[in-house]
Amino acid sequence: MQNWVNEISVEEFDIVEFLNGEYQSPQVVRGLVSDWPLVVSALDGSNVFREYLGRYAVDRPVTVYQAPASAKGRIFYNESQTGFNFERMQLPFGEFFNRLDELANVSEPDTLYMGSTMLDHWFPGIRDCNDIEFNGMDTLVSLWLGNQTLVAPHFDFPENLACVVSGTRKFTLFAPDQIANLYPGSIDFTPSGQPISMVDTREPDLDEFPNFTIAQNQAQHAELKPGDAIYIPSMWWHQVESFDSHSALVNYWWRVTPPYLGSPLLALKHSLMVFSGLPESQKESWKQLFNYYLFDANKRSFEYIDSAAKGVLGELSKDDVTQIKKQLIHFLKA
Repeated sequence: MQNWVNEISVEEFDIVEFLNGEYQSPQVVRGLVSDWPLVVSALDGSNVFREYLGRYAVDRPVTVYQAPASAKGRIFYNESQTGFNFERMQLPFGEFFNRLDELANVSEPDTLYMGSTMLDHWFPGIRDCNDIEFNGMDTLVSLWLGNQTLVAPHFDFPENLACVVSGTRKFTLFAPDQIANLYPGSIDFTPSGQPISMVDTREPDLDEFPNFTIAQNQAQHAELKPGDAIYIPSMWWHQVESFDSHSALVNYWWRVTPPYLGSPLLALKHSLMVFSGLPESQKESWKQLFNYYLFDANKRSFEYIDSAAKGVLGELSKDDVTQIKKQLIHFLKA
């Protein structure tokens, strides 16, 4: 029995509630962007969709991933995990769409996939008629376009609102506490920047990944049609599967903290470098320290420390962060 993502209506959708963090779990909003001209053009067929996109496309190559038909759409590593099962290339947008059209007539096509492509950079002006108002919050808005693909379970640090423009997409989501049951791969060497699950979810090897059944049983599923949207909270693992020859999605990423505070994933990499070789007794001591100052810090306000002396224990301005980064650079160079 599958667990389905909770649904809310367009009338119930309130972007302010999402921005304020009032939703802690995935939410599907049916028909949220069904009135976008971009969605309407896609429903009228690939030629109309291409013509509409072409009005805004600039003369600048897009990044495209191509995997052989034997990959069955799965964007992943090669067998030795020394590389990937796809080729990354730069193509003019028109040529990319030509190839999509050609592959639509092939019974077992190669995978062709244009990943996160910033709308404002590659399709300036298209958001004038195809957009969601985020109350002035800075968002990264991207177009994803390709044929039949399977993007392995992964997480993103930003909050995510993904809007299906063309084709049917199935989302499979796992709560952050399922990380061990998803068997994540390398942090440094990844297909597109984030660690991914090493499990082939369509044909899981339960001898190698026995606890994946736990994640399977707790997964939430959603199947979205053109015009539908899904909210994916920060750090939720999600797999995205596309079933059609022309499948498109526009997504909005946003952070609840200022970008100048940096990337937690980079902090994790640095922590692994520093702490991995320590004796277990020291690791346990540092675990207590991290819990006290970081993970349990919301339980205390450190009022016994003068505000002028709190440093990183207090509220940090952009100038404060700049000074801290300079200190870190100095020590890292030593």
